[in-house]
Order: sequence, then C-alpha cells, then structure tokens
Amino acid sequence: MSGCIEATLSHIRENIRMLTLNAESLEQALEAGCLLGRLNWINNDGKLEDEALEVALLKKYNGELLSRSKPESLLGEIDWLHVITNAYDSGGHTPLLKKIVNGLVARGSGQNVVVTGSVTKRFLEDITAMIGLEPIQLNGPLAERASALIRLGRRAKYIVLYIHPNDLGAALAARILRREGHRVLFVNHADHVFSYGPGAADTVLEISGWGWNATKRGRMICSQSFLGIPLEASISRSRPPLTGPVISIGGGDKYKPGNNIVNFPTFLQKLLPLIDQKVELIGPKGTECWWQDLIMQHKGQVQFFGTLPYNETQCPLIAASAYLDSFPITGGTAFPQALVAGKVVFGLREQSGGYSLADMLRYSSVEAMTEALVLYLRTGEEPLMQDFVRTSIRQNFSVKSVVDRLNVAASGGLCLPPKEMMEVTICSNYYSKIWRNTNTVQIDLTKMSSFSRQTRLNLAYKLIDPVYRLKAFKWLRLLRWII
Repeated sequence: MSGCIEATLSHIRENIRMLTLNAESLEQALEAGCLLGRLNWINNDGKLEDEALEVALLKKYNGELLSRSKPESLLGEIDWLHVITNAYDSGGHTPLLKKIVNGLVARGSGQNVVVTGSVTKRFLEDITAMIGLEPIQLNGPLAERASALIRLGRRAKYIVLYIHPNDLGAALAARILRREGHRVLFVNHADHVFSYGPGAADTVLEISGWGWNATKRGRMICSQSFLGIPLEASISRSRPPLTGPVISIGGGDKYKPGNNIVNFPTFLQKLLPLIDQKVELIGPKGTECWWQDLIMQHKGQVQFFGTLPYNETQCPLIAASAYLDSFPITGGTAFPQALVAGKVVFGLREQSGGYSLADMLRYSSVEAMTEALVLYLRTGEEPLMQDFVRTSIRQNFSVKSVVDRLNVAASGGLCLPPKEMMEVTICSNYYSKIWRNTNTVQIDLTKMSSFSRQTRLNLAYKLIDPVYRLKAFKWLRLLRWII
C-alpha cells in the first residue's frame, strides 16, 4: 500500500516540478515552486532538498532578479540581517530568532529582521523593543519580495535564514547574495523535513543531532556547524508542586497516532487511573478524532488548551508537577525547556533522538516511563540524572553559548555537536515511516487563492489526473481555488 502513495506523490511532485521549471515568468515559477515545497514538506517521504531545481531556476531568472533588485538600498550598513518567512507567537523557530537577536544586542551588533510572509503584532513589538527598529515586512508578488530581499541583504555582512521550507524566493535571493560576497547562514530549524535553502548557504546551522545526520545523508551543502537551541530558565527553579497537573506542550499533530506507532491517547487512558493529578495538553484542541475515547472515559481529568502564545505557556508550566513530552513526534524545544525551567521531565526514547542533551533522560518503553512517572508523583523523588542534565544544558545552551557558536560560523569556523547528542539511537527513516503509515498524500491549497489565475489553471491541469486519485482529496475545493 505504501508503494501506491509513493507513486502518487512522485507523479504529483514531478508534474508540479516541471510546471515550476517551465513557467512563463519568475512569478509563476515562484508560485508553483511554493506549492511544490509545501507538498514535499508535508509529505515526508525522505526527500530533504531539491538543489537541482534551485540551481536551474537561478540560472533561468538570474538576470531578472538582478534587474529587479536595483536600485541599491539607501539605508546604512548593518552586521546581521535575519530573514524569517512567518513569525508566530507560538512554536519553536520564532523564539529561536528572538533569543539570537537579543544575544547579539548584548554584543552591540547592528541588525534588522526581514519578514517575507506574515507576522504578528507581538513579534513586531518585541523585535522593535530589542533593536530599536521595526522589522521590515515584504509585501506584494513573490518576485518583488525576492528582489526586495536582495536589496536589503546587500546592506548586511551576514544573512541568517530562518525561513519556512517552501520559501523558494528567499532561497534564490540568498544564492545571489552569497555569490556577491555576503556570508549566508541557514538555520535548519525544520531539520526533519524537506526545505529550500540549505544549498544556498555558506554554512547550515544545525539545531540537533537528528538534523546533523539528516543533512550529511540527504542534503547538498557547503558545510555544516552546530548551533543548538538557546534555552534560558524563564521561571525560578523551585520544587514543583506534586498536586499540580502533568503538562505536555506540542503541536496537535505530534500526538496523532499512526499505524504500528506508539499511541499517546491510549497511553493516557492507562496512566490516568494510576494518578490523582490532571493532565493538561497545550497545543491539541481535543476536537481531533483520536482524543474522543479518552475524553469520554476521563473527561474531568484531561484538559485541552489548544495553541497558546509562548509567554502564556509559562504560568501553566509553573503550576505543573511534571512535564510529559509528546509522541510519536517529540515536542522538540519544549522538552529541554521544561527541564531547564525546573520541571521533572518524562519522555519516550524516540528513534528520532538527538534533539537535546535532555534526550539522555528518556525511557526505552511506555511501560518504563509510566512506572517512573507514577513513582515520582507518589513520592516526589526526582529520577536520577535530571539535575545533572539540567545544569549541563544551562551551561552549554545558554543564549550566550549559542550566539558564540553563531559567531564562529559567521567567521568561517565550524562547531561540532556534543557527542552525547550524537550517541542517541537515531532511525534515519523514522519520519518517513510515520508518513507512509498515514497512507495519504496531502496537498495544501490554502495559498492558491493568492496565486495568479494562470498559475491556478496550470496547477489544476497537472493535478486533475483520473489515473492518480488522492485519498481524501477535495476536487471541488480545488475548482473553487481555480475560479
């Protein structure tokens, strides 16, 4: 069955890829390429880059990008230009950018932030308060945004990309800037999925052991250097109240069960009768179908908060008795952040390990983790190694330490990841196995309404193929976007 969805994905991918390469204009190429990047991003079959596509598009549209990017910007020179596609109040990559910007402020570095997509009011206010300049928001057609980024990038010594995996325009702009002598650094924050941009950079900055190995295996790059995720104790270290809830933070889909994959809702159904504490989940809405049996059986003992801004997760974290990581996909930054904030943490040893030193604290099975969590909630005795790892993370993953590593990469040096992160067992096809178990190819059409009519028609021609019917694909929805 998995071979069927792989063939379907390959067919759709190649159709959209050819449409991107054969587009009649730069704008149409960027529109189709954006959809192609999103397709590769959400259907994680193991493909991590498309260097050949980026190189071919740059060769085809180099002259147009250069002519569009004149005249030169009249603004003053700066040290750092940070480029982000969409800035959020929740999630991991936006706080990563904020902490690095703040760390560079402490060193007196001149810098600014460019947003190629959408932004929140809070992000604008936070960055403006840090650097005294409001982030620059790029608007208009995708080709105009890419050209504007080239103009702005020419002001900076260093360009740091925190872009979304499908931000093809930013990736092409970065290639031109690098060719013109600016040092480009790519933050590999979405390291387990496809992304445009790694090959555009002088150095790929890795945040995890998983990303380090994945890049070595499946990305064409110039070099890689370890950056890590900056973690600071945002709440005081005090003994957690054992009467408080057990808390877990992660994107809703990170808890989604898969065929033959460990099941988080089933785990909670077995855990809750053994403890008196409630379980609070930040990220999931509780409306997803996989939670319904749990809610029916333990409605009063489990609470769903949905997505919350990063700052609003701190009060629930303070009140929590323990932190529980999501699975089958890890909550990423949230796990070590909870440890550094003083919580006793519990997580399942994933085959995708290597995201932080906190992975040393994970358990080999659901049963072992359940036993340890129940014991802690009953006795208050902190499991071994928690405080040692907490101290180690504070020393090696402070904002200062991460910014030090950023500066090393900016100057042409390279940093290796901690050996403890690389010693965690890592299954190279872990995420692709999860995707294959869904037996579904997804196409995200939400951006198509902003595309030109010609691009929408071309995409429809490529996608509507009676031989390749997609499971759960909404044909009427596609036609609505076309019209």
